[in-house]
Amino acid sequence: MAENYAGLGTLGGVVVAFMVAWWLARRSGIATRHTVWIGVLALAGEWLVLPLVRMQAVRFGMDAEWLTWALPTGNLYVAAGFAILPPLVYCVIRQLPLATLADVWAPAALLLLAGVRTDCFLRGCCWGDVCCDPAVVTPVLDQAGLWQVYTMPALCGAGWPLAVTFPHGSPAHTQHVLLGLFSGPSLRSLPCHPVQLYEAVCAAVLALVLVWWYPRRRFPLQVWCWAVGGYGVLRFAMEFLRADHEAAWHALTGVQVISVIVVACAALCYAAARQMNPTDRTDRTDQECAEVR
Repeated sequence: MAENYAGLGTLGGVVVAFMVAWWLARRSGIATRHTVWIGVLALAGEWLVLPLVRMQAVRFGMDAEWLTWALPTGNLYVAAGFAILPPLVYCVIRQLPLATLADVWAPAALLLLAGVRTDCFLRGCCWGDVCCDPAVVTPVLDQAGLWQVYTMPALCGAGWPLAVTFPHGSPAHTQHVLLGLFSGPSLRSLPCHPVQLYEAVCAAVLALVLVWWYPRRRFPLQVWCWAVGGYGVLRFAMEFLRADHEAAWHALTGVQVISVIVVACAALCYAAARQMNPTDRTDRTDQECAEVR
């Protein structure tokens, strides 16, 4: 029955994200209409532009392996990239302060992500490693299979208190059937780590910390760098407990490779932004900020 509520998490995430962005934007003197347009264009980039690009790539016969790496379905990094493009064009045309708006929307994006991950849990996608006795998996799986679904045995024991099962026909259940983890018919998957909820909670906590930090930030782009870098570290760690991605490079998944690049880019942006604003504080009252109309 949980899948019947899928979509409510994303909807709630959109609402909360917009409210947080609107509040932070007002604090920085950004007119409400700009906040609305940026939000609408971000959703359009995710729900319209990305599917169109993927459709055209398939239409023109681009290599399937390239599509798997560059436009993987459900990859949040790819989705975020396409969500950013339309608002970026809008901000450049309207000559809005990009660094300030990046700080405004970074915590909001994390809250939206928390809602999306809640929906992932309700749908049963993006599931985690199995939590069971090693005797269940070691006789059946080779080393690659164990690395994918039983990566950290110390955290995958049968007594893991947060483990959940998913119903028959869910991606997790289907994977366990295909891997031969059942000795007979089963109506539910083996117990799994609810990594979707782990990520949702961590993303929400990071967002709340950044909202608290926003008026204390030292220079423009600082909040954005912490949000992007923090999520990159979080996602890198969560991948060790995700069971839906195979190792792609030196025992790392493709998402982990991207996460390393994202964290490195965030660190470089942080250093550059700090260098450009060595002593200037961005913490100004609403009266000190001229409203961007």
